[in-house]
Amino acid sequence: MPWATAAVLLLLAADAESTTLRVGLALGALLLVADLYLGQRRHRLPRAGLPLLLGGLITLALFTAPQRYLLWLWAWAAVLALPQHGVLRWLNVGLAALSFWHVHSLLGVEEALLAGLLLATLGLLGVAHGLSLRGLWRDEGSPGAQLSGLDLHSRRQLDHDLALETVRTQREGSHGMLVLLRTPPSRQRGVARALVGQTRRYEHGYRIDRATLALLLISRDAGEVQSRRGALLAALPPGVRTRCVSLVPGVSLNAQLEALAGQQRALVTLEETA
Repeated sequence: MPWATAAVLLLLAADAESTTLRVGLALGALLLVADLYLGQRRHRLPRAGLPLLLGGLITLALFTAPQRYLLWLWAWAAVLALPQHGVLRWLNVGLAALSFWHVHSLLGVEEALLAGLLLATLGLLGVAHGLSLRGLWRDEGSPGAQLSGLDLHSRRQLDHDLALETVRTQREGSHGMLVLLRTPPSRQRGVARALVGQTRRYEHGYRIDRATLALLLISRDAGEVQSRRGALLAALPPGVRTRCVSLVPGVSLNAQLEALAGQQRALVTLEETA
């Protein structure tokens, strides 16, 4: 989608009559391409910048050539529907109102009134939709998603999965183990690769914070869990503190994370109790 948006912006820039608008659209496309390129280098531009970038380009188009780009006014509904920070959302709301005020004189009184009411309604629906996506957006922006290219889930997802898998292992007679890994932030990517490499199709790795990763190992019996734990430990680089806890009722993720933070030994294994 960002590549397609960048391509559309370049096509619009080539067709723009205003030099200011042409430069603005071209810069917008370059920023999107740079965002994609830098995202591969772990220095991605803030996600919140996309709605502001699009809103700024719509405003620029409506101010430089309102008659030609009058239909762009309706694109504000889509921009406001994007997940974004509260301050930037209100900034875009202000830009949308300013854009409408600038072009309303091109419409008749009745048309302007009807367009204003319709745009306000669509804008409110867009804002409501964007607010409904804030939880998902926060998860994607959480530590679990900050190691690009690696399938790591968030702390909140681990809280959910830990409770679910604990109940499931008790019900089905399988065995599970929570593995917590603490490593310097500069080395976390290498540890994350090793962790992801040890997961099975039905398992997930998790990123708790800049220093802590986690994995839920689920196997048919205790012997298989121990074997897989050994394979994981062998794949880890040196200098990683590890805490392995069997999934039994009452396992507290918070308590285990606190224990890991103060853990002095490289490896602590709790087979029966949290």
